[in-house]
Amino acid sequence: MSEKLTDTKIRSLKPEAKPYTASDGTVGGMVVAVSTAGKKVFRLKYNFQGKAQQLTLGPYPELSLAEAREMALEARRQIRQGIDPAAAKKAEKAKVKANGQTFQAVAEEWIAAQTPRWSAVHLDDVQKILNLHVFPRIGSQPIASVTKADIKAILDTLQAQGKIPTLKKVRSHISLILRHGIDTEIPGVTVDWTTQLRGSQYQMLRATNRAAITDPSDARKLMKAIDSYESTSPLTCLALKFSALTFARPGEIRHAEWTEIDWDAKLWRIPANKMKMGKLHVVPLSKQAIDVLEQLKR
Repeated sequence: MSEKLTDTKIRSLKPEAKPYTASDGTVGGMVVAVSTAGKKVFRLKYNFQGKAQQLTLGPYPELSLAEAREMALEARRQIRQGIDPAAAKKAEKAKVKANGQTFQAVAEEWIAAQTPRWSAVHLDDVQKILNLHVFPRIGSQPIASVTKADIKAILDTLQAQGKIPTLKKVRSHISLILRHGIDTEIPGVTVDWTTQLRGSQYQMLRATNRAAITDPSDARKLMKAIDSYESTSPLTCLALKFSALTFARPGEIRHAEWTEIDWDAKLWRIPANKMKMGKLHVVPLSKQAIDVLEQLKR
């Protein structure tokens, strides 16, 4: 049997031209590996299923000789139970890593990767939806521990509130975040649970139809109703008129800039970075729409 290792003997081991090991006479297969730079590391050499394996226990003196022997003995017990200690250690490290990556952290990583392709309006919409409906529920959870039941609970709440368009956005965002986790190989993230919810009751949900003017004579009534806001809030009145005349979204109107208006061609050119699809959008401006802008400019 090899001579029993002691702290005195380990400290006396000097670096040589080539790395070498000194065996411990207490635990079979345990050695101290000495590098050419003089660094010393405890290792356990063993056979598992007919193959030579090696487990790094830790550096000396950060890891004491007694602690190294205890770890080596535990590894030997795992081998007797049919467990590869090196594989078990790797799996544990992966689990710790996964537990450190919360759903919100991965979501923010996904958002950062998509931001160059998104408009500012769409980015704001995604962040607001996640902050309001998702992060308070599962944001602090390790993404690997998020389950189908967790996601279903979020969707069930939105369904009960009748927020069907928001439900669909939430489901889509969660799906893309989980897929980002799968694509970046985060340990434990292997399933997009939303795919198992698409065939359930959510598949049949439809947004409630909103009131819409379909009779041309009713359009005159709408414009007269909008005029009634002029004495209360001139800006609101102009914004409502411009919305009715251009069919633009409220956010597009609120973020419009004078540099986007082509007075000669009577066009409103909304730049790509403000559009959800990232493409330039051109809105023709009628005489009435131009009149609204001229009033606003004054």
